[in-house]
Parts: sequence; structure tokens; C-alpha cells
Amino acid sequence: MTTKTDAVRAAAALLAGRDYSSLALSEKLAAKGFDCEEITRAVAVMTERGYINDARRARNLAESLRARNYGQWRVREALRREGLEEYIEDAGAEGDAKAAIAALLAKMRGKSHRAVSAALLRRGFDHDDILAALGAGEYE
Repeated sequence: MTTKTDAVRAAAALLAGRDYSSLALSEKLAAKGFDCEEITRAVAVMTERGYINDARRARNLAESLRARNYGQWRVREALRREGLEEYIEDAGAEGDAKAAIAALLAKMRGKSHRAVSAALLRRGFDHDDILAALGAGEYE
């Protein structure tokens, strides 16, 4: 049998390692065997203490993915997976697709347009942005 403080301790231990959204933390605690009431209380305590902040998590996640040259669709999907849909616009999921694509194109010199297009689509870039970059002669 677990106690309410066990769930709070487990949440604190998880948050000491990295930032979590409230949904992601809830899922982690559920996987550890805590019941719904314990999870709700632990998430509330961590939120009250400022250890969980979904808006901050959304911004940090979006910035991290954009810094690694991922596109808007990949960023949006990552935010959705963590239950942060309401923060998509605030987190700046859009970013500067043109600059990110240009940086990736520089690394992909010598590959076919088809391979480059497929790689950019997998990274979450919009098809129109890819075609515009390839059609503008940014990649030869």
C-alpha cells in the first residue's frame, strides 16, 4: 500500500531529473502503480510549489525542438503528446521554418531532391515550405 506522501516523493524524484508536463508526470506516476487520487494530489502539490508549469514546459520543449531544426508539425505533435495543446500558439510552435530548412539543406548537399524532401517532411516541415526552399534554388 502506498501513501499520499509516497506519490509526492516519487513526483519530486522524477522532476529532479527533468521537466514534465502535468500529463506526462501523471502517466509516469500511474506506471509506478499510484492510484488516481494519489496522482492528482501529487500533481497538485508539485504545481502549487512551482515544480510543474505546463506553459513553461511547452515553451522549453518547442525551443528545444526548434533549436535542433525540427519543423512546426513535429513541434506541435510533441506538445500534443505531452497534453500541452492549449499552449501551441504561446510556445511559438511555428518558429522560422525557412532558416531551419536552409540549415538542414546545407547538410544534405549531394542528395536527391526526393531524399531531401522526405527527410524534411519527417522532421515536421510543411510541404509548401519544402517546395519553396527547393524551388528557390537554395539546394543544388
